[in-house]
Amino acid sequence: MRIVSLTLVLALGALQSSFGQSRSAAAQENLSTISALHDGNYMGLQKMESMTPEDKAAKWYYENTLLIRNSEALLDMVPFSIKHGKKEYSASDGGFMTYRGRFFQKGIQLFVSFRLFASDSIGIPIAECEPYSKIYIYPVTLVKDKIEIQGVLYESKQLDKEVLERLQLELSKEPMEYTGEHPFNKKYRTTPCQ
Repeated sequence: MRIVSLTLVLALGALQSSFGQSRSAAAQENLSTISALHDGNYMGLQKMESMTPEDKAAKWYYENTLLIRNSEALLDMVPFSIKHGKKEYSASDGGFMTYRGRFFQKGIQLFVSFRLFASDSIGIPIAECEPYSKIYIYPVTLVKDKIEIQGVLYESKQLDKEVLERLQLELSKEPMEYTGEHPFNKKYRTTPCQ
């Protein structure tokens, strides 16, 4: 009985020691996450609600393009559907959204803040505050050469030259902070969100 107890205590001690080391290594890895964030162009697929619920064969997604330069970011979301193995982009269904972003570190955790600044074919209810001023903050996980945000895994991707130039221009022109210059609806201006 003593031998079993001693073996169990030793095994638990080794397990705790092993867990402590792996947790410490993870903490050290997280401490360098902002420096481990690489500039680049990334692509990820995000499931979305069906825009054609009557068509059970069609599956809808956002094709998310994430551009990162010096911890500054641009996220461009384009809806598309897949039906019988064929990819189809929509001219108006699903809504097109573009967010300005910035990565930052708090403690050992990496985060990204996003602010919607352009949208097309999307309805946003009139709110108490300006929709384009609202900041969304999400934790970020770096997995090898991939970035995970809100369950979407972004992988490095070479972009078409015209698309890349358009996104780089938008990133350089649109500030992270809301200035009021481009509200969601010029007719129904509201105060910035707090």
